[in-house]
Amino acid sequence: SMAGYQCSCHAGFAGARCEKAIIEKAAGDTEAVAFDGRTYLEFHNAVTRSEKALQSNHFELSIKTEATQGLLLWSGKGLQRSDYIALAIVDGHVQLSYDLGSKGVTLRSSVPVNTNQWVRIRASRVQREGSLQVGNEAPIAGSSPLGATQLDTDGA
Repeated sequence: SMAGYQCSCHAGFAGARCEKAIIEKAAGDTEAVAFDGRTYLEFHNAVTRSEKALQSNHFELSIKTEATQGLLLWSGKGLQRSDYIALAIVDGHVQLSYDLGSKGVTLRSSVPVNTNQWVRIRASRVQREGSLQVGNEAPIAGSSPLGATQLDTDGA
């Protein structure tokens, strides 16, 4: 019916009629995005959507949490066995996991992040080589087995 509609807002806008401008906040600002365990943010990127496979991934984010478990980032095709990259909090520590098709790799930080203090996370993958840095710790490096060097998620 005409009364029942739902707006699909462009980036930077929200609200029932997309009337609210969203102002980006830097880490540490009092109005940063918050999640309650039932919410998520989906980022559509025209560049990665059009790519069949990626040679590298680079992520940098700041979080403030008391949670000991949680998924921060996921890119993968779905439930079937396939390539993926993930950033998660496991037992209060950040983990970077990825699988390019042969065997998964998991890099785990030694810095606890469930301290309710802002902490910066840098994670990257260039072909088979991965790196994870949380706060001021030295980067943790790892590598997937010989074989594939590209992450094939079709931009998902």
